[in-house]
Amino acid sequence: TAKAKQRDRATHPKNWKLMHRIRGKLESGPSKDVVSRVRFSPTDPSKFALGYESGAIRICSASLTQFKNDLLLSGHSDRIEDLDWDSSNMFVISASSDRTMRLWAVSKENEKKNNVVRALIRYCAESAVTASRFCPQNNNNIVVACRGNKSFPKNVLLVLNVDSDEFKVLQRVDLDIVPRSFVFAEHGEEHDSELYVSSSQDGTVLRFDV
Repeated sequence: TAKAKQRDRATHPKNWKLMHRIRGKLESGPSKDVVSRVRFSPTDPSKFALGYESGAIRICSASLTQFKNDLLLSGHSDRIEDLDWDSSNMFVISASSDRTMRLWAVSKENEKKNNVVRALIRYCAESAVTASRFCPQNNNNIVVACRGNKSFPKNVLLVLNVDSDEFKVLQRVDLDIVPRSFVFAEHGEEHDSELYVSSSQDGTVLRFDV
């Protein structure tokens, strides 16, 4: 149909239009930092988080007419490997090569203050944290993947629970593969989610019932 052809033309990469180019010096950061991770909010497509090689994190918002840096999340000292938003759009978790995973509050109150935000809670791992995700059915639980190193050779998948001002380990699974990323596949409210863990190193994909 004519509408379908018009939609196909609009969504074709050749017809994409650049709306905003993110440039400029990071506050209290290097002038030419490299973006290592981008994660959009699941409930507000105008908001997104940028992770940098330096460990800095920006919370940004964009519309058709303007682009704005809302918050700077400061605390990590190495590359941001992964970012995720909770379902309320008020919290972000970050995984970093500095061996920590952090929980941040990114509420509208913090945006109005326009200041640098520090993490609410920090989890210290034995090795680099390569991925982190909120569990879709319970955002108080977070799945974290860690890549082994010479001093701690095991690759690990952890399920953490946010309890007051600390993380508690609910479950731990040792992996043969280096976990690069993972995603939840949901099957409706009455069914448990499935977690898929992938590794770009050997092409392996693992599936867990959680």
